[in-house]
Amino acid sequence: MSRRSSNKKSVNLKVQNSSTKVLFLEKQFLKEEQNELEVISISLPRKNSTFVKSKKGLIYELIQFNEKHRSYFIDKTVCSNGKIYMTSQIDPLFIFIQYVEANCKTKAQPLTQIMTGPAELFIEALKSSQMKMIADQKGPDDLKAFIYNEDKTLKWLKLKFNNVKKSLKDLKIVSSGASSMNFVKSSLQEDNDDEDAIEETAFGIISEYISLDLIEKLDQHYGISKKSKDPITQKRKSEVKNDENEQKKIKLEDQENSLFSPKKVEKLETKATSKTKALEKAAKGSKSINSFFTKK
Repeated sequence: MSRRSSNKKSVNLKVQNSSTKVLFLEKQFLKEEQNELEVISISLPRKNSTFVKSKKGLIYELIQFNEKHRSYFIDKTVCSNGKIYMTSQIDPLFIFIQYVEANCKTKAQPLTQIMTGPAELFIEALKSSQMKMIADQKGPDDLKAFIYNEDKTLKWLKLKFNNVKKSLKDLKIVSSGASSMNFVKSSLQEDNDDEDAIEETAFGIISEYISLDLIEKLDQHYGISKKSKDPITQKRKSEVKNDENEQKKIKLEDQENSLFSPKKVEKLETKATSKTKALEKAAKGSKSINSFFTKK
């Protein structure tokens, strides 16, 4: 037996069940009892999300990263399902926008009637001073009645966009991508490309939490998505364009095959993606992960 093989140590690794989950939590959650954490599942305009709410009123979103062909070594075990869950703090006003926009465009309503269903658990995390950035308060203070204000909402979203953009710049985690070694960019052009990439990423993050209608109006008012069009809208245009190209191709082929009487090709039905279908598509594949905090 060679010296190399004799020096090898055998390590027994245990492959964990596919139901095993890897979850990264904020330090403060580790100090709290399990029964002090509330798990809330809510359908946002573009996706389904699960949130964790602490007794102190802080709201964190549970974000899932799913890579099918990946495993993780944890001590002497292997987690083979490729999923990682992380908590990310979120401003509760993003939840408030969804409900006040849907329920209070024409008349004021008390907060308890605006935030219904699972959203009731967010009420104590919302302060009147914060909600006034999105809506106008009507009636006595203790009633907490609000009516949606679109101008205020767009201004607030623009501020959020700028904050996210600044954070991405400071972290230096976004760039314009790779380029050929034979192609030398000027420093000014490279800075402009990076700026575009940062704006695209920042706008994409913000648009995950607002309706398609607000995305379009945000673009109309400030033009922040001119260089980073909404992915769903962009895909819709691409699908329509591909259908039109396919129709032209079929028509030309049939005319070539029939010299004297070209066949009349029926126009293919164009895929029309409504806002509802877009929302359903964005939410597809999401699922609740409440099992993290329930006893088995």
